[in-house]
Amino acid sequence: PGDTIALVHGTVIRNGTAEPRSYRVVPCNQAAVCNFPKPITVPADEYFVLGDNLPASDDSRFWGPVKRAWLIGVVKVGG
Repeated sequence: PGDTIALVHGTVIRNGTAEPRSYRVVPCNQAAVCNFPKPITVPADEYFVLGDNLPASDDSRFWGPVKRAWLIGVVKVGG
């Protein structure tokens, strides 16, 4: 919550800084699924969720941030 998120050529840009390379899709030749170029600020008590198979995932790029109450499981951040 509160982060500004964009996705450019398969790289997650969080608060103006590229996330670690582990989030990058290589090669990324499907512009529609590898980009979310207009940054959004994630509302309070919501999360921007990305699937682990970025080119084939249906996630927050398509349906927006997810309310915390709707999440089931543990979110692993980083590493």
